[in-house]
Amino acid sequence: MLPLRVSANGTHLCQADGTPFFWLADTAWELLHRLDRGQIRHYLADRAAKRFNVIQTVVLSEMNGLSEPNAEGHLVFHDQDPSRPVEGCFELVDWFVDECQKYGLYAAILPTWGSFCLEENHPLFPHPVVFHPGNAAAYGRFLAARYRDRPNLVWVLGGDRSPAACLETWRAMAAGLREGGARQPITYHPPGGHSSSEWLNDEPWLDFHMVQSGHARARHPNWEMVAADWNRSPRRPVLESEPLYENHPIAFNPHNGRASSADVRSALYHAVFSGSCGVTYGCSEVWQMAMPGRFSVLEPTHTWKEALQFPVAGQVRHLRALMESRPMAPRRPDAAVTATCPGHDYDHASACSDSGPDGGGTYLMIYTPCIRPLEPVTSGIGGRTLRAWWFNPRDGGALRIAECPNTGKLEKSFLSTWNLLSSGPDWVLVVDDAGRGYPPPGIKP
Repeated sequence: MLPLRVSANGTHLCQADGTPFFWLADTAWELLHRLDRGQIRHYLADRAAKRFNVIQTVVLSEMNGLSEPNAEGHLVFHDQDPSRPVEGCFELVDWFVDECQKYGLYAAILPTWGSFCLEENHPLFPHPVVFHPGNAAAYGRFLAARYRDRPNLVWVLGGDRSPAACLETWRAMAAGLREGGARQPITYHPPGGHSSSEWLNDEPWLDFHMVQSGHARARHPNWEMVAADWNRSPRRPVLESEPLYENHPIAFNPHNGRASSADVRSALYHAVFSGSCGVTYGCSEVWQMAMPGRFSVLEPTHTWKEALQFPVAGQVRHLRALMESRPMAPRRPDAAVTATCPGHDYDHASACSDSGPDGGGTYLMIYTPCIRPLEPVTSGIGGRTLRAWWFNPRDGGALRIAECPNTGKLEKSFLSTWNLLSSGPDWVLVVDDAGRGYPPPGIKP
């Protein structure tokens, strides 16, 4: 596997040889804390088969990570002291990173959950402050010395908390990673409803932004958060790192209902079409590795193994396939495409294209969360003839519509093929320059 880096133009991630990389991660916060090696293999095999390519997890986990040992009987630190790491714990981390590489997976690792860096009254878990500016750099150097040569790593500081009250701690940890020789990308996981850009836009150690639109509502306008970061200066990639999780209680209360498959797909597709360099999927039962006999939150309805087979977990591969079937490096959010068909939160259509400031594009895509009229502006495509497709986010199938002259806009009548669509509610419209000869959406050239 090749290490990841930020692209030269600052809009996306790529491999060391310059190949654009579409981040498709799963969330497994409690994996290193709760699963044994056999269970971890089962999990990684499933996620690799579903075409995930990144696993987000944490060394010092939120759910009693300081006081409850992992499945092999090891705590993270002796006497809750970061200067005294427990070798057995990090041998499991070593093994996990190597096992990820065997499956072609990158490991996006949080050194600690953010709550262990600031004073707070957590409603469920005791979270003493164990990291501060005086010891965070040493912990970063320890991690770097151990993992600096691993090609399949990304460092994620933070962990669901604002860095404002402990910024010097995070700066020290990032400095320690770099001083210790770690050259993997570094980012920051923010609290719900926020982006790392709110606090860290001018931090030189931050390689790309993370957004967490979170779980407070079923249809969060995350496209606004992502697009704002995509347009920010200095230019950095932006990643929707925690959209609405599958089966998660809305606003953290099961009485509000749970996130549906359509809700989750909507968040994922809106993020990517608005400029996210990929996306992280999550599931309420899987992130916490829910199992009988273990404390859980949010009233899980399945075990983690059962929840591996939830619908969207098997459908997100189609989003990756769609993006990889068209040129990824020049892809950008393109609100001008949908200027003639505005919507609201529930029917907002997000668009992306490879069109530059002066046009000359070869494709555009529109994600719509429901069947609705569309009149996309096509003047950004340079070809004289257009070829249009419907792409199904549920099964990855593509239905060719037709070809037509590029007059600068597709008329509603041209797109009156909704009656041919057998499922819903959400769909993707793909419009190509016919002269490029692109394959059906979702098929890699």
